[in-house]
Amino acid sequence: MTKVLRGLFILILVAACCVVGASYYLSGVLLMRDKPRSAWSTPKKPQCSTWMRNVAFADLRPGNVPGENVDFSCEDGEKLPHGSFEARASTGMRIHYNVYASPLPATVPLFLHIHGVSGSYLHGARYAKAAERMGFQLVAMDLSNHGLSDHDGKGAAYGCREGADVVAVVEDLKERFPDRGLYLHSTSMGAMSLANALPRLMASDAKSHRIVALSLENPITSVRELVVKSPQTPPVPRMMTNLGIAIAGWRAGYNFDTCRPVDNVRFARVPVLVQWSEKDDIVPRSIIKDFMAALPADIPNSLEVYSGGGHSAVWNGEPERYERETLANFREGQRLRAAAMIGRSP
Repeated sequence: MTKVLRGLFILILVAACCVVGASYYLSGVLLMRDKPRSAWSTPKKPQCSTWMRNVAFADLRPGNVPGENVDFSCEDGEKLPHGSFEARASTGMRIHYNVYASPLPATVPLFLHIHGVSGSYLHGARYAKAAERMGFQLVAMDLSNHGLSDHDGKGAAYGCREGADVVAVVEDLKERFPDRGLYLHSTSMGAMSLANALPRLMASDAKSHRIVALSLENPITSVRELVVKSPQTPPVPRMMTNLGIAIAGWRAGYNFDTCRPVDNVRFARVPVLVQWSEKDDIVPRSIIKDFMAALPADIPNSLEVYSGGGHSAVWNGEPERYERETLANFREGQRLRAAAMIGRSP
């Protein structure tokens, strides 16, 4: 009997070790996105990858010619003239961003793009001409552990750390470019970062009203919802999923169940535009529905669903409509901003 119990104990121990090992591996996939730790440890100039060429800069409109771009190629995006700047986040990390040259007057509002996981300022460069068409000057940032910003080797924190990055860049832009309005445009993890930054951003902007409106493209309510509901999540037991999320949070230094973007979107005090593509293979409609339900009812918000494009590439499928609706959201923000400024003390 003792031998049987000993054998059973060993089997249980081996099974437990396998579950923990597999969960640890899954946590790495979540944090590191299938990239080696070295890629998350050293600042590096972003490159034109296959995805960048075939998706981020590509013309994904129906009937498009493969290889065609909406405005210009990724390689041309690398060459766009710009000024490079840095802001210091409350985490102590240096956050890099580019301000792209524009033929428009130096008084036009700034269009800040906040990229998703594994992205960079180069993902935002594709919007240079689109920003001009809408009357903006483009700014594109690198979240921490991405591009030329500081790295700590811990991978993506899905807005828990990166929210501070957004606050740092926005505050730096306010000081560097006084009296210019700000339109904050985000996608995927960038939208999670912007949502988590909203309590600080809105409190800081309560008197100056520099932030005019927000776009959140394919936003994600929380890490748990992403892992549980994303079509890309492998079919694993829920116990392993829960353990993987807990381990990921421990490795990142954050509790992903208390750092949830969906809990912070209620702080929005400017119009919010949510954009989502039916071809999104990462964020399902159910997550978008839950995100919309969390938005404050007393602030204008809208959901625009597109049939083309894809995850973090909604603009590529219907650029004309995308720009038209983005500009309409900004103008609604201008209207509310003007109303708020009436009677304001000089």
